[in-house]
Amino acid sequence: MLIIRQNAQKEVEIDASTVYETFYIAVLYLKCFFSVYCFALGLKSAIQLGHPSFYKPAKWLQTI
Repeated sequence: MLIIRQNAQKEVEIDASTVYETFYIAVLYLKCFFSVYCFALGLKSAIQLGHPSFYKPAKWLQTI
C-alpha cells in the first residue's frame, strides 16, 4: 500500500517502504516456511541414517 502525505507546504511525501512492504512480507513468510521445511528434511534424513536397519554397528564389530 502506497502512503502519500502532504506536509504544511503542500509538498507530496511518498513513503517508499510501503510500496514493497507486502512483497517483502510475503518473501519473509516463504523464507520461514522453506527454512522449516529444510530443517524437517534434515531431521528426517538424520533419523533414517541412524535407524538400525541402515546403521549396523554390531555387524562391523564382529570378529572375522
